[in-house]
Amino acid sequence: MPPRPASSNPTVQATFSAPLLFLSSDTWLQIRATFETQLPLKDLEWKPSTRPSARVIKALDVKYISFETVREEVASLTPQTLLDRPLLNIFVVSCEDNETYRNTVKKQIKDWHTLVSQRKSQEWLIVLVVRSDAKSTGGSFLKMKASVLDKIRSDFNTDKKERCVQLLWSSTPDLSAGWADVDAKVKEGIMTAFDNAITQKEEDVKRSESQRQMPGWNFCTFFILKETLATSFHGVGLVEDALLQYDELEAFFFQVVKEQNLSWFGKLIDPEPRDDSLPLLNISRKPYRDIIVANTISVFDFRIYLLAKQCDLLGKLGQLVQICKKVVNFLGVFGRRLEEARSTLPRFFIESWIYSSSLATVEQCEQWSVKIHMDGPSTAMFNAAKSELLDLALVQLNKIGLEKNYLPHQPPFARTTPGHQDSEVEDHQSASGSISQPELLRALTDQEAFYSIYISLTHRVIDLCAKGGRRKFAVKKHGDLALLELHRGRLTAAYDTFRSLPAHYSPYKWSALEACILLRQLETHSNLKKPKDQQWLTSALTLLALSPGKEVDRLVFEDPAFKKNFCEDLQREIQQSSETLDQELIFPNFSPFTIRLQNHSAHNINDMDGSTLTVIVHSSLPVAFQVTELILSLRGGDPSELYFSAQDVVLHPGENSILVSCPLPAHGSFLWILTRIRTHLLVLEYPQENSTEHLLASRRKPYKEPLISIPKNFLAFDVEIEQAEETQFGAEQYLLCTVHSGRNDLEEVQLQFSCRTGLAFQHPRASLLSDSNVASFVAEVDGIRVSNVPAGTRLSILVPYGDSPVAQILKIDVMSVYRCKLSPNVARSMVFKRDLDARMPLTINVQDHFRGKSLFCTFSIKSSLYQQVRFHSAKLRADSKQVNDLVIHAASMKEPTLLVPLPVNFVFKIDSAAPRRESTSVMLHIKYRSLREEVHALIKSRVSDHLSELELVGPSLQSKSRYLISSLIKRLAGDNSWFERYMETGALYVPVQSSSEETKEDIDLLKNIASVDVGCWRTMKISVPLPFMNITSTSRLDLDSQYISVPSSDITTRAPLLAGQPVTARFTIHTSFHWGMPDQGREDSSYNMIFDIEEMRTDWLISGRKKGEFAAKDGGIYSDLVTLIPLRYGDLRLPRIHVQPSPRPLAIEKGTRTPSSECYQKQGAERVFVLPRSGRSTFIVEMPDEEWPQQE
Repeated sequence: MPPRPASSNPTVQATFSAPLLFLSSDTWLQIRATFETQLPLKDLEWKPSTRPSARVIKALDVKYISFETVREEVASLTPQTLLDRPLLNIFVVSCEDNETYRNTVKKQIKDWHTLVSQRKSQEWLIVLVVRSDAKSTGGSFLKMKASVLDKIRSDFNTDKKERCVQLLWSSTPDLSAGWADVDAKVKEGIMTAFDNAITQKEEDVKRSESQRQMPGWNFCTFFILKETLATSFHGVGLVEDALLQYDELEAFFFQVVKEQNLSWFGKLIDPEPRDDSLPLLNISRKPYRDIIVANTISVFDFRIYLLAKQCDLLGKLGQLVQICKKVVNFLGVFGRRLEEARSTLPRFFIESWIYSSSLATVEQCEQWSVKIHMDGPSTAMFNAAKSELLDLALVQLNKIGLEKNYLPHQPPFARTTPGHQDSEVEDHQSASGSISQPELLRALTDQEAFYSIYISLTHRVIDLCAKGGRRKFAVKKHGDLALLELHRGRLTAAYDTFRSLPAHYSPYKWSALEACILLRQLETHSNLKKPKDQQWLTSALTLLALSPGKEVDRLVFEDPAFKKNFCEDLQREIQQSSETLDQELIFPNFSPFTIRLQNHSAHNINDMDGSTLTVIVHSSLPVAFQVTELILSLRGGDPSELYFSAQDVVLHPGENSILVSCPLPAHGSFLWILTRIRTHLLVLEYPQENSTEHLLASRRKPYKEPLISIPKNFLAFDVEIEQAEETQFGAEQYLLCTVHSGRNDLEEVQLQFSCRTGLAFQHPRASLLSDSNVASFVAEVDGIRVSNVPAGTRLSILVPYGDSPVAQILKIDVMSVYRCKLSPNVARSMVFKRDLDARMPLTINVQDHFRGKSLFCTFSIKSSLYQQVRFHSAKLRADSKQVNDLVIHAASMKEPTLLVPLPVNFVFKIDSAAPRRESTSVMLHIKYRSLREEVHALIKSRVSDHLSELELVGPSLQSKSRYLISSLIKRLAGDNSWFERYMETGALYVPVQSSSEETKEDIDLLKNIASVDVGCWRTMKISVPLPFMNITSTSRLDLDSQYISVPSSDITTRAPLLAGQPVTARFTIHTSFHWGMPDQGREDSSYNMIFDIEEMRTDWLISGRKKGEFAAKDGGIYSDLVTLIPLRYGDLRLPRIHVQPSPRPLAIEKGTRTPSSECYQKQGAERVFVLPRSGRSTFIVEMPDEEWPQQE
């Protein structure tokens, strides 16, 4: 039978035995081969009595050997593993009847059983092979098989444990059925024997451990004894249990070291050739077990052996990261322990050993990793762990390089602190001999070889750090390479690396390392004599920003005097370089400067327009910093921006109080969005937090910074706009701009109007309405310019603009540029953002009624806005060309009317002397004012009267007036309790509120304002075209006057009109073409008209020509008779006569359109009194002759 191929699964031993005759048969060979095919055994369960949970062995190989080849030798006191001896002995027998069993087979089994029973920690199993095709007479075959098996069980299962199993055999065995019981018994026997062996060995270990304090106890012996358990567990695939044994041995060793009892070991280290370069995790590098048993192992070799065993098991578990960390910790800790014996070691032995061990561990772990599948995060962690090992090797190169003077004695190569030097740079006495690491031997004699090894290893560390997610550490190693290039004199390569590194350091806040790199970069920049461009400025500012840090002082600026001199020189160079820049350089958030406001309320400048703020700038720099300009940017709700600035400021170390000013007369609440500190073309920029989305998010979250309040300065320049007092609907509109010059004489004022909706302003046609004494007023295409405006002047300028396509509130921007005579070089430019209400405040409807040569127009007027409007008057005026042809009569108003939700009606009568042949318009003039304007005018009038008593003049009068008016209006806007009282009495009562002491007296005097006629009426002009009516008709239905009920007639003289009594009536129709003709070129034109007398079925019965046609002419009359019969009595209205053009024109008018027509019933208000008809009716009722029957 060919041998089985080697398996990677754990393996135990088992023996086979059988009768000699059976061993020489083909059946045995087949059975043996079948046993081999069942391997490896799957899912063996070990239930140890000394552990809380069971263990499962996934796969276990069994090496079957002949029982006769195993010799029972004296057991070793320190066996390497419990698996060196078989765990199971199997006896295979084939017997077909009881007689054969009794005479032959039983003795053979007994002899074998006697031998295996004497072997400790071994199990046995008897397999009875029964052929499935065997024949037997009498039909007792199955009974015979059962009786032989029972005989074997009764003879040998003396401890009541089942160790006999039957194998049903055929030439083509059914493995699933015939071998299941055999397979189960083999697993059970192996695990039972293994458990017995482990239990016995654990008892031996516990006994030895309990004797620890007794004389003669030996740690090395205890180690070998406990290691037997570990190797046994490892041999069956229980790697975790094996690792636990070594971990317990390591802890036990540390306890021994703590007790300082190392008498069982040799020296700390007894170096042998190549000890410094052999692979650390190679267990076969030395006969460790033999020298442990001999008690001659050094602590150095023992720790390496224990570590190698642990890492070997961790490698089988796939815990490669744990291996790397364990080795790093071991090399670091034990390397420091070896420093005690450095004098007995060859020079650089410790460095060579750590260097070689680190590289060998990385190589070994990479070999293990080929057999392990790792996901992305696991691979990153593995690479990071390997980078720590390689970095440890790099540290050893640092030590060698420092001692050989290959590297500079400064960070990061020399890890020194003030008052402490690295031990590796000290001069140590070393023993004779040499290291054996080939690379280091070459590096010790060749400096360039050292640099090559150093750079190559550093690149490996950087690569593994990048793959392992240790980007910060990788960047640090790049800095080390740059410093090495600098030390080697390769300035260009060093400078390029230095320049690229700060961008990587900054996000991780490695300020000390970043400062060190920047310092080297600037030094290299100076040595290369490069120009100080924007890149240099950025690096210099970054280094200056890092200079206040304590970590930077410890690593870079140890001497305070050196730091101060360096910062002064650097600041001076920054100032000089900023002057030579080609363009502006913005450097955001220069950290040494912190900026805050002393308070969030600005103060108006006393003698000039503008306001001031106090800014506190704290400088943590050790030197003063010169600033060309400091600028604060504020943003209002428009949004518009204001700039507060201060020139030529020196920021000293500590707090600096700086007064910044804005020359513009802005007021309101503003948000601080940006601060700029300018030094020539260098700008240090400080955006405020959440400044961009602050206004948008104001409804969703509170402000982090309070708003800055700028009070209104009533002595400053100001611009107001409103709609002109007189407007014409549908025509060009006018804007009234009021300019207040303020306290200062203005040399020149420039105004330019624009609308955000694209509305065009006609600047060249603007006009000055004010009577002020100004030298010149120039209206140009691009704006308006006014010169020599005295202080305290109020200019009124009328600016035309196109009619707005949609009535709305227009957003007007007034761009104003003005210069004061006191400071003509300062041009104050400001955009005044104002709202112009261009909406139509009134809704007007008109109805026309034609009466002969007169036209009655009824105008219905009401407010169209959500505010009260007071109506003064309405006038209808004819065009100057038609003033002689049209006479307009109107009813007059006694007093102004306040419009309520119901409309107010006005009736005008227009008499036309001549017939209308052309289109004619009249102009409706409406005088009105809103309640808001009325209250404002009333306040202005009262304030003006009050200030006239104080004898104020000039800017003081203007400022006082504007301030009081603003205060009173603000009070009314904040409390509407005055409204009902004013509507009822006309007296204005100003609500009482707190006020400043300087205005309290004035406000108290003005809080009760009596109603007076303040004028300020607005005029709206609306062109109203007179309507055309081609044919106007006047109809009349006349009865005899004795039947008409008129107020002047005496009822006693009227003839009675009785119900049902016929009466003759004449209807007359007068037609006129006065208000327009179908054909204006022919005065004798006529048109076919239809008349129709109204049918009143409940009141009148009409007899005669009730409906018909007639030819209408200008001034023509048509008349006819009808008979009317009243159908009821009472006061009855006469039927109306409807007249309208006929749809069938006359022959002379074919092709013309149907003319417009209106008919007026002239006697529409007259009524007829109808009496009931009086009469008598006789009725004869027959009476019965007999008496009425009596009721019973």
